[in-house]
Amino acid sequence: MNTGLALTNAYQRLDRSFGMGQRALGLIDTKPDDTISLLCRVLKTKAAGIMDYVNVDGQTALFYPIGRRFFGLGIAGIGIIHFVVPGLQPVIVPLPPEAVWSGFGYAVGAVLTGAGVAILLNWKPQTSARLLGVLLLLFLVFGHLPNRLAHHPEILGYWTDAIKLVALTGGAFALSAPKPDLAGTSAKWSHFASYGKYLYALMLILFGIDHFIYADLVKSMVPTWIPAPLFWTYLTGLALIGSGLSIVINFNVSFILRLLAIMLLLWLVLLHLPSTINAPLGNGNPAISSLECLAFSGIALFLSDSHEPRHPTGSRLKSPKPA
Repeated sequence: MNTGLALTNAYQRLDRSFGMGQRALGLIDTKPDDTISLLCRVLKTKAAGIMDYVNVDGQTALFYPIGRRFFGLGIAGIGIIHFVVPGLQPVIVPLPPEAVWSGFGYAVGAVLTGAGVAILLNWKPQTSARLLGVLLLLFLVFGHLPNRLAHHPEILGYWTDAIKLVALTGGAFALSAPKPDLAGTSAKWSHFASYGKYLYALMLILFGIDHFIYADLVKSMVPTWIPAPLFWTYLTGLALIGSGLSIVINFNVSFILRLLAIMLLLWLVLLHLPSTINAPLGNGNPAISSLECLAFSGIALFLSDSHEPRHPTGSRLKSPKPA
């Protein structure tokens, strides 16, 4: 008992040093072996310095940091393209380059690049994602929506860039949700940010429907060496719709979103990257499409880890931010 109490006191000192909060003490038993095991997991996580958080069983959440990096890299890449191509990219605002002051395009590019790099490098990623989400939401409400509602709003295909921006906005908000700190703070923003996943689900469902409405167009994107392009068009459309619905009804989300991420990464390698290599800034800007696909796969990955089993208190153990 004395040994357990001594180790508990030692953990309290470590806890204050690492800033992990006091609720973790609820996991500590007076049994020395259990306490030593928990201390070892904390020290191991601190030493590794590569994971965003670990769950209560000491298992690292592998997909969350990978997804965060993919998303950050995609956003940063879209920002960098604003320094190469005049004006704002259509996924941000549907305006011709001549209608946008070049300085504004550079400013937006700088903000996107900065936010993406911060998310990529895990430098205040939740704060960066929150600011990014607000910015993208403003572009959606004051840029895309007025334009789309004024020009053939009944045609789903015309909404493609707006729908992509909806998903990127949702991904940013979902990423901005504070990992449940051990004192249970930031509950209000965390509740608001939790709706971001539904914006991502909306894109999946609508793009899945696109595969049936515009089947001829979609199948033309399938590489010629892959047989039965119409079959793959319909199958992937069903996969997109099913993935979106799994988020909405909260059914087997982790597994389904990891399969979705694999599918999106295959699209990136088989469809988008070859076009980007052939003509990176050509018709339709394949480079942007590649970066969007990377960001969407990242959202799927970090959302998949948001549905891991939790401790009965509803929290996870967080590891400290890498130095």
